[in-house]
Amino acid sequence: MPLKSSHLVLFLILLSTQLFANPHTIQYLKKDASLHEIKQLHEDQWIDYTEPVYEGTANGIYWFRIEIPVSTESHIVTIPESHITRASLYQGKDEILPLADTRYRSFSIAPSPSATTYYLRVNCRLEARIPLQIEPSMRYHRSEQYEFLSMGIYYGVVICVVFINLISFIIFGNKGYIQYLFMPIGMSINSVYKDGIFALLFGSIGLNEYIEPTLNSILAITCVFCIESYLSINRHYPRLYRIGIAFVVLSQLLNIGVLLTHGAFSLYVSTDLAILLALDTFWLSGFLLWRKTKTIESGWFSVAYGIPLFVAHGYYLSPYFGLDFMNISFMWYKVGSVFEMAIFTYAIMFQSKKIALKNQEMRQTIVDYTNQLNKLHDKPNEKEAQTLELIKRYRFTLKEVEVLQDIADGCTNKEIADKHFISQNTVKYHIRHIFEKLNVNNRKEAGNKLMHPADEPSTTTQI
Repeated sequence: MPLKSSHLVLFLILLSTQLFANPHTIQYLKKDASLHEIKQLHEDQWIDYTEPVYEGTANGIYWFRIEIPVSTESHIVTIPESHITRASLYQGKDEILPLADTRYRSFSIAPSPSATTYYLRVNCRLEARIPLQIEPSMRYHRSEQYEFLSMGIYYGVVICVVFINLISFIIFGNKGYIQYLFMPIGMSINSVYKDGIFALLFGSIGLNEYIEPTLNSILAITCVFCIESYLSINRHYPRLYRIGIAFVVLSQLLNIGVLLTHGAFSLYVSTDLAILLALDTFWLSGFLLWRKTKTIESGWFSVAYGIPLFVAHGYYLSPYFGLDFMNISFMWYKVGSVFEMAIFTYAIMFQSKKIALKNQEMRQTIVDYTNQLNKLHDKPNEKEAQTLELIKRYRFTLKEVEVLQDIADGCTNKEIADKHFISQNTVKYHIRHIFEKLNVNNRKEAGNKLMHPADEPSTTTQI
């Protein structure tokens, strides 16, 4: 029995070593040399590949030596990085052609009855970020299915956000929905590039090496429309707004240089840095606005806009300067962008609701004001009719009517004189004629006669 148990334990150990042992070994070095020269190198010149190459601006030619043990199934060698489009795989002296209709540069390795050495030459013309994956074909195709499923979910969310904003624009009429639409579209186009969809549809050679700055510069322009329509930064912080616009213009000029030089790496990096500085400036202005006003809109902006911006710094800056500790997966860029789209869409809907309520209050105010104007307009008509009646019944002059109305309002002779720019004697003259025509003897009776023409006059005279 103990012998059988020991055999079982030994079998399990051997099985576990087979299951978890590394089926292949990878080494690499940076050297611009021919395949023959690479094969002549000593073992100690190669570096063990334990994690993706992350050498920052030290781009150029990298060689990878891949040892594949005995295998009964084919393998797929993939470089899952959209900006790497120039790579060649060799077995002996023969070059293995890359697979067609793939998102990234990929090669198929056939099953082999013996251990085989392959050499992979990578011409890294942009940042030296070179991940390398070697998987059995079945596992590779399964993982690609999962990738397409996750991409479908992400782009489905983007399409939903676009439709929600379009419908909201039709319902509320707020231009902010249309102006914000450009931002998720710009972010998703950049994701289409990073996910290798452009390479899958149009091929990769000569395209991906300088298209990324163009897509990023488009995103910077869309950000200008969004932040101005949502927060009106130009009104609150015009200097910061102008600085941000200056960085956007600089990024466009640098991007033109990238296109003219077919992807000059220095201009490539400068373009992305200018774009990040522009986005940083806009975020800072929004944060300062939140510190100043404490409004919900500016607070949402600081959070929703800040999270994907932080992820973008880690994703773009870390490979340029070889900062591996800042390396962030592109998946988190997508998560951050979805979070931003959700928060911004809700924020704009909240803002539109506030605007609708404010417009309703303004409409009610206008209605109330119009009613007041109508009442004021009706009073002069009554006054005019009363004046005409007095002139007709008592043969008053217009001046006597005015003096009579002032008497009814309780004005003294001096106040009446100052009001009509006449002397007090003239006022007394008008009052005497008014009393005679109304057949009254004092001011109180005259006022009562004006308000109640049927009242009888008393016998006391007071001018």
